Amino acid sequence: MSIVLLLILHHYRSQLCRRPSIFAIKSGFVLTKKYLSRGLAKNLAFYLLCISVSTCVSYFYFSEPPQSFLAWIKPLKHYYLKFFIIWIVLDQGVKAFPNLSSKKPLIEKYLTGFLAILFCYAIAQRWFGFDLTHGLMGKLPEHRMTGDIFRVSGFMSHPLTFAYNLSITIFTWAIIFLFSIKKVGFKNNLFTLAILFLSFFLLYLSMSRWALVLMIGFLFILALLYLPYKFKYLFFVLACISLGTLLMVDKSLLMRFKELGNIQNVDRFVFWRAHLHLFKQSILVGIGPKITPELLSEVYASLNYYDKIYSAHNIFIQTLANFGLMGFVGLIGFFTGVYRRLKNTLGNLGNPQFVATMIIGLMVASGLMQNTLLDSEYLYCLFINIHLLALASENTVGEKLKKHEFQHKNKQS
Repeated sequence: MSIVLLLILHHYRSQLCRRPSIFAIKSGFVLTKKYLSRGLAKNLAFYLLCISVSTCVSYFYFSEPPQSFLAWIKPLKHYYLKFFIIWIVLDQGVKAFPNLSSKKPLIEKYLTGFLAILFCYAIAQRWFGFDLTHGLMGKLPEHRMTGDIFRVSGFMSHPLTFAYNLSITIFTWAIIFLFSIKKVGFKNNLFTLAILFLSFFLLYLSMSRWALVLMIGFLFILALLYLPYKFKYLFFVLACISLGTLLMVDKSLLMRFKELGNIQNVDRFVFWRAHLHLFKQSILVGIGPKITPELLSEVYASLNYYDKIYSAHNIFIQTLANFGLMGFVGLIGFFTGVYRRLKNTLGNLGNPQFVATMIIGLMVASGLMQNTLLDSEYLYCLFINIHLLALASENTVGEKLKKHEFQHKNKQS
């Protein structure tokens, strides 16, 4: 985030140096007017307004009113930072670089190199439990183990966050790959293919059941609808052989699925029941300010559950518990904004409505098993991939224009 901010300031350095105070005030008004009146930020502002109003009401009706404005805004500060500010900074950062879509080959090479390094680190983390996010001598906790190996989380805090970030990345680059091979051929997309393979193997190493099942299903749908006919059967055969080989060689993923044998004891069902119980106490605005560790312990104890006092692990149920139906309406508004943004910027990538619907479907399915939208890493990944798809669409336009100009010159000659 800091790097992107510095690049934006560098882009506007001439205006900033002349009159810094006027530039700051003017930029604030322009950005506020611009972002609150159109695009995804309009939906983000609506979402933040809904949760702010619900928090305010629940403060005054279900708990003691805060002593100051800062105390009132404290539970919401991460929402404002993670949603609105991150989106504006990334959006402006992309616009600060003209012709960024022409840098697609360079982006692919750097991303392939990063994923290759991450893959090597993930292999070491899987077998030895290294965790550099907690220092050079950091180790993953024992509950991350499945048999004799660790569930991989990369440089992130949790395997599920890592897995759902990879899911969005895989789906984004799969779309770019499928529409790019029609324009420039298979050989010019080898780095894109490398990104897909490395990301998928990293997803497998995370041992995240739901994310893996989702990704396999979504990739099969994409291949069935968009892959050229001569590659379609080859893809299905190779995919089945690869998955079968992985499951025969490595039994750890099968062990993860066997843990679901007794469906009544799956932790997430208890998490959902506990937070739905909280939601029923205040259906309209939720009881966000009252959700303390002590209250959660009481609710879980009423369900005879004392093992893990966790959040809902479901963004929709968590929103209902925190902000009630008012916050849930705002959340639906956010999803609507993402859909419109994608549909309006992907006009050159086949069927924009279908692609946008698939991404929303992936977001919804991911949110059913994790508080995805409360993770900064997930939002970074989501917003960056939205811009990557837009840049890929612009790149397709550029390729079409070059092809048209080339044909026009040939006719003249």
